[in-house]
Amino acid sequence: MPFRNEKDWQDHEGGLPQAKLERLEEFFINDFSGGNLFTGAARSFALNQCSARGPGREALDWTLDELGTLMMSGTRGYFSAHLFTPEMNAKIGQAIQGHLIGGGGGHFADSLIEVFASRPEVWKAVLDTSPVDVEPWDDPQKAIDGLSLKAGTLAQVIYDDLGFEGSAALLAALRRDFAGTTFTLDDVVAAADLQDDGLGRMIEDLLTTTNLPGLIGQHAEAYRLPDGADGGARYQLHLIVRNDEATPGLLRVVYYVGADDDQEREESEPLRIDAQSAIRFSTILTRPPTGVWVHPYLSLNRSAFRVPLPEVDETALVEGEPSEGVLVVEFESAGSNAIIVDDLDESFEIIESGERSGFRLGAKDRDDAELDQGLPVEEFGPLPKAWSRATSATAYGRYRHTLAWMRKGKGESRAEFSGVVLKPGPWQLEIHLPHKQRFRVARNWGVWKLAVVQGDDRHEIDFDAGEAPRGWNLVDSFDLQDGEVIVEFSDETTGMIVVADAVRWTPIGRNNGEAGQ
Repeated sequence: MPFRNEKDWQDHEGGLPQAKLERLEEFFINDFSGGNLFTGAARSFALNQCSARGPGREALDWTLDELGTLMMSGTRGYFSAHLFTPEMNAKIGQAIQGHLIGGGGGHFADSLIEVFASRPEVWKAVLDTSPVDVEPWDDPQKAIDGLSLKAGTLAQVIYDDLGFEGSAALLAALRRDFAGTTFTLDDVVAAADLQDDGLGRMIEDLLTTTNLPGLIGQHAEAYRLPDGADGGARYQLHLIVRNDEATPGLLRVVYYVGADDDQEREESEPLRIDAQSAIRFSTILTRPPTGVWVHPYLSLNRSAFRVPLPEVDETALVEGEPSEGVLVVEFESAGSNAIIVDDLDESFEIIESGERSGFRLGAKDRDDAELDQGLPVEEFGPLPKAWSRATSATAYGRYRHTLAWMRKGKGESRAEFSGVVLKPGPWQLEIHLPHKQRFRVARNWGVWKLAVVQGDDRHEIDFDAGEAPRGWNLVDSFDLQDGEVIVEFSDETTGMIVVADAVRWTPIGRNNGEAGQ
């Protein structure tokens, strides 16, 4: 909206002058060509007066630089002289498209960082090399994206954990003690622990190792409480989140009430979770929750994921003391006799015309294809001609929630999930489906051609994916021998797409002992 008529802005908080200031701030914040005044100004308060030395100095300076920018503008900055190449134009277009699809909220700079820093090749580099071991001149653009992903996200972790005042105190302490000279990682760790005990270890782990937390939504439940003193309805929401890795992390819980146009989104404050531990998040709501998600900051999950939440039974009131806040609970690794095979497992394979080509089949004749563990990345745009990988918060996964998919074929290729049965007997087969609305052909999934193969035995199944809901779906029961068993997903279908997410084998009538892998 132009600024010609002041009356157009009379309902805007602060009026026309505030609107002009916000538009000017937005202009500089979204400048990724080197003209972001906030990134430059932020350095004047700290890094232009003192800087890091020793191993990991680039990563440490990057983290504190981003922290200063967050304090100045509320968002991170992004600039790379290596950005302006012909092959990068498509990525910039992807960032613009993602920003507009997301409703245009927030800052475009955040969408740009997401596109460039969250590519599979960047994640691979981050998981292979710690920030202190990065050699920036070997591959400058990859180093920039890797630091933006890990060190930049670490800055967000610090800022959200300490808040503005605590972050300012951290930078002020470094400037006070090291003005005109340099500091080390140990100095920053000590200063961070003075602001929040335990934060220093998180900083050290994230900068000196390739370790990351791995979060699992272990259990979510919601139920109706007796009405409050004012007669208003009350609902209790509980969520248990587990960190299975040896590195602490930070997360937010996002939950929804209502649906469609009446849906409202709420989120928790940042929640700290220690290494190999579990926490229970609890809150009281005035309406029944309809969904709950975990949003990790920097973890092996890579992105937010949904935790299944059963629908609230409005007729059942649960007496008891309402609970609000976060509680550390006993850490229990999930045990199960089920054999679950995911599309990211090594035992998942793509086959074309009877030839085993492994993960890389989907990239055939596409030398420029961006690969995610061997499959080309196709995120819910045009239907891919070959098996490709996409990320979906509603897909199955231990940490990452992904799936393999392709458009209707002629039965010339298939996806295979291979498991090993250790105890013969009756087994139940289920397959997992993500939310169909993410796909352009949500209404046309059709009947898929599946097969269960063990040795010389082959059982072919017509599975009606069009009628199957999100989550685990029973296919059938089979008598299996010990040894390898394969579930095939043919590219042949009566619909438009085939999706290979995960399969689960569960022994029938046996609860003890290891049954398979």
